[in-house]
Amino acid sequence: MKRIKWLSLGVLLILIFSLLSQLVSMATVFSIANEISIKADNGMHAWVGIKLAGSLTLMGEQIAQIGLSPLKWLALPSLLPTTLINVILIRLFMLYFRSYIFEKQNINCINFVGWAVVLKVLIDVAYPPILIVILTMLNPDATLTKSISIDDTNISEFLIGFIIIVMAHVMAIGKSLKDESELTI
Repeated sequence: MKRIKWLSLGVLLILIFSLLSQLVSMATVFSIANEISIKADNGMHAWVGIKLAGSLTLMGEQIAQIGLSPLKWLALPSLLPTTLINVILIRLFMLYFRSYIFEKQNINCINFVGWAVVLKVLIDVAYPPILIVILTMLNPDATLTKSISIDDTNISEFLIGFIIIVMAHVMAIGKSLKDESELTI
């Protein structure tokens, strides 16, 4: 049990650091336009900011053309489910740290993480095309490319989400077996 406490503490510290970095990312999205660029006389150039990558790059450029912030419209909705997952995992590992293993709270946390991962994938896949349709309706003059992008990361995360949900179900069965064995004389 002592080993579980130490491992849980290590994971908790990593999760808290991750949550803090996510909160800083969200604050950055709201506080800066796109980036902070620092240039020096000696030719040094430093850049700090959040950059859209992959299939969101083209969509971000199109959103910027109509005068909106691509980071606020594209990066933030992706950060919210990830932050929710992180908060639930912090709760789960706090329970592990307190030596709660086969308990209802743990099963609920694991189940919530699974469904949050599935929700994150659905948001990552469905949100950009829905946003483009809405922006096209609001700005008929804008020429925004409509597309749905599903990559191997989305498929992997979707499968991982359902695997986590199955693990929660297995934990629930383990809890009921534990409860039965405690009642047996």
